[in-house]
Amino acid sequence: LSSLDEASRELLAALLHLLRLICANCPVNKMDAMNAARVIASNVAWPADGNPSADMIKQLENSHTAFAFLIEHYQDLIQNGRHFFDGLAIARPRPPFAVLEAKYFGGQNSLTAVCVAQPVEVADEEPIVNEAATSAYRSPFERFWIADDKGTLQVWNAQEMVKVREIAGERRVNSLLAVGSTLWSGTISGIQIRQAEDGELIKELPTPGYNLVRVGAWLWSTLWK
Repeated sequence: LSSLDEASRELLAALLHLLRLICANCPVNKMDAMNAARVIASNVAWPADGNPSADMIKQLENSHTAFAFLIEHYQDLIQNGRHFFDGLAIARPRPPFAVLEAKYFGGQNSLTAVCVAQPVEVADEEPIVNEAATSAYRSPFERFWIADDKGTLQVWNAQEMVKVREIAGERRVNSLLAVGSTLWSGTISGIQIRQAEDGELIKELPTPGYNLVRVGAWLWSTLWK
């Protein structure tokens, strides 16, 4: 590890941090540190020319235990006990907007869009502050929405982590965008405008929505042709 340059060291730390988060949800995904090591270790150590020697292949088979140890102890070995995003070059010149800390929902369909909505109203003297070095987190939003490839929309309470509503759909949801107290959902067949708080349908537009973006007071939607 000491022979790695700064960029390689931080890239390895990023990979190990992601793997540790995945392994933290082993009861859901069945991926513990050893299983993750079996999947990833060979990819990390594979030679650039794509032609490993027989001796190297044998060494790779024995590297799983070592890589699993890295996953479990990378903060002490690489980060000196720090949180992954504390002081890293990739966090400069600004810190990351979002950090995945835990997976709390498991499903059979692939998620295609995620969106936070309804900022929490707080007094000026009581701003929401979250420390980067702790996993304790208070969301600055009241709701967040997720959508999948089957068209299902879910509205979640971001403060209590409970589902508010599930809405069945027929088309893959391509994009979600919060606009004030509303939530815009784009599919290949049209755009739906719903109440961000409870998912109540307000209006349907026949224009396909592949990617929804706010530009000032306007909302732009890309089209595929």
